[in-house]
This record gives sequence, structure tokens and C-alpha cells, in this order.
Amino acid sequence: MRTDGAEGGAAMSGPLYVPVLPTKPHAAGAFRGLWPDVRAAIRPLWNLPPLPGAARETLATVVGKYVDPVSAVSRHGGWIDAPFGEDAQTAALAEALAVYCELGRLRPVTGPERTEAQQAAAVETARRCPRGLGVRVRVTGEWDGRLGEAVRGLLAGAGPEVPVDLLLDMGAVLDDRPDAGKEALRALDALMPLAVWRSATLLGEAFPGSAPTCWKKGFTRSRGRSGTCGTRCAPRAGPMLRCSVTGTTGCSLRVPSRRPRRPGGRAARPGVCSATRPTARTSSSGR
Repeated sequence: MRTDGAEGGAAMSGPLYVPVLPTKPHAAGAFRGLWPDVRAAIRPLWNLPPLPGAARETLATVVGKYVDPVSAVSRHGGWIDAPFGEDAQTAALAEALAVYCELGRLRPVTGPERTEAQQAAAVETARRCPRGLGVRVRVTGEWDGRLGEAVRGLLAGAGPEVPVDLLLDMGAVLDDRPDAGKEALRALDALMPLAVWRSATLLGEAFPGSAPTCWKKGFTRSRGRSGTCGTRCAPRAGPMLRCSVTGTTGCSLRVPSRRPRRPGGRAARPGVCSATRPTARTSSSGR
């Protein structure tokens, strides 16, 4: 999505694509495997998984196991978020993630529905590092005007000296949300005037309704080297499934079976899959 700045009509600068990715080895490996010029145009939003019961004393070590690999591949920047963090972990999580913002190239993330402690910690990290703050606003149904007021208060606490990026997260956009596009426009109309956003990104997740077709066409998941979605696909017959979300082709379904055999008995060489994972998070970013 191309948007204009809130003041002066200046065009925003920003990445071409913002995928929402888990801080898992397969995602870091897939991102590392992209062509350098493609990787340079992408700024991932990395999601830390839930860490239930992790003690404060060991939390930094646990976080490092997940974030070290993704920070290493995010040389052009991105965001790091812990949306599933427990309230008791807020201070320790903020301290552990701040390292990757101050010494790496990732940016902290907060949102209007987060606790005051988490918001304050993210803002403080953004003030210490020069890369700014991601404001993630979740809209999983109809736009609620109270969210706009909450964002206004959050921005007031951050101050104009902190660069801010809008991350409008529409959640799952499936057939049961035909008006999701209209709600996104309503949200943008309310949020864009609140700040001089450095960039604005529209996030959403979906999966093609024709997913079973992939099985019928005989694609399998192999154990070979991961492609852009962490899987490799070996076609048995017919063309690859085209993803209705991204327009790319390939198979990302987890179908446990062996590689097909050529007439001579040798395994067919699988092609690298370029489609999205089963729950694909796609985005359009202001540039």
C-alpha cells in the first residue's frame, strides 16, 4: 500500500514487503536464502513465541535462542515483538530484547492494547536506540474509535523525537470478513493524522480456500533444503498451485510422503516452494 505522509503530502519511505515471521530456525533460514536484492527490500516483523513459565533469571538465554538467528539475518532492519509475553515477564523481556535493538538493527514494538509497563519499556528502548518504534494496532473486527484514542495517548508518551512506524494488523482475513478492507480504510483514516508516521504497513493473514487442490495435484513435502517458505515441493503431476493471497506458486502444505521416483528409480529433484506457509501473513507497506 502506498500512502502519503500526514503533513505536506510527502511520500513515505519504507520497505516493499513486511512479512510477519516466527522467530524459528526454518523462518530465519528461509529469509537467509532469499536473493540479496530481495532481502534488502524486506523488513520482517519477527514474533517471539509464548514462553510460559520462563523464569526471569533464564529468560534472556531463552530469548537469545530464538532471536539470535533472526537478528543475524535482519541486516537491513525489521521489528521484534513479543505479543504473547506474560505480564510478569514484561521487564525481563524488554531487557532481553533491547540488546537486539541497541546493538542490532531490529526495532521494538508496542501497541494500544498492551500494558502500560510494556508500552513504557518499548518507548524507553526506542529512545536509547536510533531506529524508532513500531506501533502495532490490531483490528480483528469492526474498527473501534477507542483504539484511535489509545494510540494517541501512546504517541504522546513517546514524544515527537521518536520515529514511529504504523503496523496495522488486521489479523485473519478469511471469507467470514468480507468488509475487512473497508475496516482497514476506516482505521487508516483515523490513525494516519495522529503522527508523522515514518511508514505505514497493512498486515493480514489468509490462506487460499482451494488448499485441498494442492493435495489432489500430488505435491509432497520433502526433507531437503528449505526455500523461501521453509519447504520444498516435489510435483507428481500437473501444475503447481497458485496462491490466491500472494500470487506466487508452489506448495507449503505439510504432506508426509516420500519423494516421487523417476522411471529409472532415482528420486525426482524437488523444486523450491515459493508459496506462503499454511497461515500466510502478508502485507502491503507504505513507501
